[in-house]
Amino acid sequence: KASQSGVQVEAHRLQWGPKKAVTSRWGYTAEVQPVITVAKIAADPSHLHFRDAQQILNTDVKTIEAMAKEEGALIAFNGVYFSSHTPPSYYTIGAPVVRDGVVVSQANDSAEWSLLGWNDGRWSREYISGATVQQQLGNGLRFSISDHHVPVEGGQVVYTWPEDGVQPYSMFGQIDASHYVIAIGEYAHRSDVAAACVAYGAQTVVELNGGNCAYLYLKGVGNAPNPGATTNTLKQLNKLNLLFNEEMAMLGIFGGKGMGGPDQSIDMIYFK
Repeated sequence: KASQSGVQVEAHRLQWGPKKAVTSRWGYTAEVQPVITVAKIAADPSHLHFRDAQQILNTDVKTIEAMAKEEGALIAFNGVYFSSHTPPSYYTIGAPVVRDGVVVSQANDSAEWSLLGWNDGRWSREYISGATVQQQLGNGLRFSISDHHVPVEGGQVVYTWPEDGVQPYSMFGQIDASHYVIAIGEYAHRSDVAAACVAYGAQTVVELNGGNCAYLYLKGVGNAPNPGATTNTLKQLNKLNLLFNEEMAMLGIFGGKGMGGPDQSIDMIYFK
């Protein structure tokens, strides 16, 4: 449990089913325990922020750890997918991208069916385009999420994925205007991650980035998944989930050797 300035967090790491044999994309096989980390958050909508690295640190990409510390976040995790983890980075969607009430990208003025978050805490599914965004901003649009699955609406699962995943996947769910869930799966099917959000009461859930970008930061937690870590790199990460580069490179689960680390991200969702 953690709290700060009106934000309350309770996080659980759940063993999700039995251990299973998983083969990585490099051909290594290992027996792993599927885990879903769920953080339940109580906070007024004013404590929820969705900003990109340019707004926070005037750079294309940065680690979640660095952005969260800069913003004084209590809990934070990655935002959306983009084309590359090295500059120049850009959003893959052409419709307007809104972060904390500001249009940060509008590549080609396409219209996209998007998840929109509003200043009053309401979430809705609407089209957003260059022709609509200014009026939406005037009505209190806080952020937009386009080109991502919304597997849960009205508290019901409306989309499931056909494939299993080895890499972590992150999802963001809303229970109501002042209660939220963040869930990240490790070796767990994405549909299970969505189901975990529903089990915690989420009415709407959106899938965000996966792979090593699935990074769940909690201020001062000191790398909860690996309390017995022997390397300083592992000890110093403030996060609740196992990172992809840790499992492959740092921990050697899939035959990797050497030192991996957290990837950089284009943007971040956080509470403070």
